[in-house]
Amino acid sequence: MPDPWLRRSQDGCAAAAEAVAGEEERGRWLMVIDNADDAQLFSGPEGVGRHIPECAHGSVVVTTRNKEAGSRLTKGGRPIEVREMDESESKELLKKKLEEGGIEADDLSPLSSRLERLPLALVQAAAFMQEKSVSVSKYLQLLGGGDQHLVDLLSEEFETVGRDSETPRAVTETWILSFDQIQQQNAFAAELLSLMSLFDRQAIPSDFLSDYSEQQSGKEPRGEVQLSKALGVLKAFSFVVEEKDHGLDMHRLVQLVTRKWLVKKDTIRHFGGQALMTVSHIYPFGNHDNRLICTAYLPHVDAVLKLGGTGSREEKLARASLLHCVAGLFYYQGQWGDTEEFQAQAVDLRRALLGSEHPDTLTSMANLASTFWNQGRWEEAEKLQVEVMETFQAKLGADHPDTLNIFLP
Repeated sequence: MPDPWLRRSQDGCAAAAEAVAGEEERGRWLMVIDNADDAQLFSGPEGVGRHIPECAHGSVVVTTRNKEAGSRLTKGGRPIEVREMDESESKELLKKKLEEGGIEADDLSPLSSRLERLPLALVQAAAFMQEKSVSVSKYLQLLGGGDQHLVDLLSEEFETVGRDSETPRAVTETWILSFDQIQQQNAFAAELLSLMSLFDRQAIPSDFLSDYSEQQSGKEPRGEVQLSKALGVLKAFSFVVEEKDHGLDMHRLVQLVTRKWLVKKDTIRHFGGQALMTVSHIYPFGNHDNRLICTAYLPHVDAVLKLGGTGSREEKLARASLLHCVAGLFYYQGQWGDTEEFQAQAVDLRRALLGSEHPDTLTSMANLASTFWNQGRWEEAEKLQVEVMETFQAKLGADHPDTLNIFLP
């Protein structure tokens, strides 16, 4: 936080503390500290936390999106976690915020579902509809324009009673402020948030994150302790949720706003490349033995293959390897059309990057030939098989094990 803001917060909190923390005859009091998300702002000898009064005739209520900050402010007290709203609660919130005459009851459920029953998003949507004289059905049409329309609507500022004039009101800006705080306090946590936003948002394997931390060149190795701390920061803000035996989940709206943040910082291509290389590095060649894990990773494969990275040679090789390995799974499952599509792309990339005589290129070509054979495309299969066999014989000899085994499954 900027120093002037910090001084103003300290002065305000100190004045409030002095006003309420006197003799008990002054009566009971309640102090509310709203949006206490920055743990560092309240800790330390110069922090605002030292001004929070402690006495028997008063109470302090702290609201925060950051469990760590809340725990510090309450000196380790058990927080009261506000769970996700159910459908009836979210509909009731919308009804209270919208004028009775403008409510189309049948549209409230799809609206709350589209905004994933997030209170701040629901209040912002209601404010937008009120200010712009937009019906619920029309707002749903706007949301139906795609993810970019959703992010644009979540970026609209709205007025709230009792809020500091300098406090961000839009959903996106509220979260981006938290992202910036995380980056300042734990840069590794911000990296993980950036990376995870580019995978599929559900069932993100912890192995992906461990692999990413191990593969970073030019940086100090990060062990399990640093990884646990970084994930703890993200879980404290409820940006990710860890499910037992399921991996990590990210709220869809958090994912979209994180991507907006990456675009704003001009780092989305960098992390897009990192996400691709992470999945490629950990994804095995699909076969009977690892079919379950390969299938479980497919949503993440689909996500990273759609990303635009930096276009580096390393990323292109990673893409080729991933395409080749996923084609192995499709081959095992008898999905010949998908196998051909993925393996043909792998062949093209490897030819361009490694040359036609490289073993990796020849392996992909051999697998593509086998795919043609299973599709009944005998002439194409034979032509490619001959090319592969002649190249292996010329480079390794007719009796070399790689030459003899090239067309084995």
